[in-house]
Amino acid sequence: CLTPMCEAMWDQDYADECGIVTCPNQSTCVDPNRNLTSSGDYYCSQYDECSDNDCGTNQSCNDFDQTSLDNWLCACDDPATGWATGEPADCTLDECGDTCFTTCGTCHAYQTCVDTNTSVHSLSDWACSCDSPSTGTMTVAQPATCVYDECMGQSDCRADYGHTCVDANTSALSGDDWSCVCISPATGSRLMGAVTCQLDECAVACDTCGSCGAGQTCHDAGPTYMKRSDWTCSCNAPAAGNTTTAGPAACVIDECNASCTTCGSCGANQTCADVNTDAQSLEDWVCACDAPAVGVNATATRADCTLDECTMSCATCGSCGVNQTCEDANSDPGSLRGWTCTCNAPAVGSATAGAAECVLDECTASCGACGACPSWQACTDANTTLWAVGDWVCTCVEPATGEVATGEAAVCTRDECAEVSCGAGQTCNDTDTDEEMLG
Repeated sequence: CLTPMCEAMWDQDYADECGIVTCPNQSTCVDPNRNLTSSGDYYCSQYDECSDNDCGTNQSCNDFDQTSLDNWLCACDDPATGWATGEPADCTLDECGDTCFTTCGTCHAYQTCVDTNTSVHSLSDWACSCDSPSTGTMTVAQPATCVYDECMGQSDCRADYGHTCVDANTSALSGDDWSCVCISPATGSRLMGAVTCQLDECAVACDTCGSCGAGQTCHDAGPTYMKRSDWTCSCNAPAAGNTTTAGPAACVIDECNASCTTCGSCGANQTCADVNTDAQSLEDWVCACDAPAVGVNATATRADCTLDECTMSCATCGSCGVNQTCEDANSDPGSLRGWTCTCNAPAVGSATAGAAECVLDECTASCGACGACPSWQACTDANTTLWAVGDWVCTCVEPATGEVATGEAAVCTRDECAEVSCGAGQTCNDTDTDEEMLG
């Protein structure tokens, strides 16, 4: 035995190693096996190495095995992480980690938290970044404002079907709210799915929409976006024409034959003519007088026609003959056979719608050739026709006597003695029996 310890042990009945070992303060040496065959098994009990060692701030010291030396441990305080044996730990604090409580990052869904400096001395420097496919600007120590347009890459909404995709709320926190919306002038929408767009080409203005024009009716039999250019134009009564697809119809309206507020109504004894039957050309019909009536043509109204049956040549017109005068008191073409024939003086007589039977009594009429019998003669016209002129006769009126004279006065005589009595012893003598010399 060469060591002092050995020698000391040999000096005793047994070897107590605590006699030659010095334990740190506040600890006691314990040799559980004090015999010559057991060495190096002493220990210093009840010594917390943390009492003499400082881990620093935000760390905790723990001496889990106080029976041995240099096994004290520095552990980082929550929420920091890290530890070291026998020396201060190099602590880190990932503010995006699950173990952080007060200063740690709280990013919204669809965001990623990043702590670029995990030193415990660098706090509130965490940042939120938007997860793809959302976009947005990274913000420090607060959630990012992320935008995610759900219409990106959306194939259900198609422009060739007349609709487009619209995401009403592009916040990354708002999902499943995109819609297929019909492109104006088509109408309609559907949430999260394709839509059948409605397009009444007669009701809206668009490149393929109907423009039938006045006097026509537009009809869209298939009012959807996929059935474009199928609108039709049809003519409104009283116009007529074939129905046309995707364009105005060629409408015609003969205002003389149709029944409408602006159509022709010339009336009897007139003829209506529509010089332009285009449905857009209205109130251009013309009324013309039917022969033998005469008058100036009138546009969009009745003509002022006249028919003087005494001057015209027609089936009903006047034919009075010689020595008669024709007169048409009503020259309206609708008033026919109202003309009259009146005998020219000194003849008398009249007739309506025909020649008059004229009478010329030369004894009563005053004319150059008419009878002029003296007052004491009687005039007689045996034939009062216009063709029997100068055949009147004068006859002596009783008590005058004389021969009948034709076309002149008769020579009448009258013996007044035959009519008076001179009395007894007297003789009556009429020296002049001429009728004019009476008395």
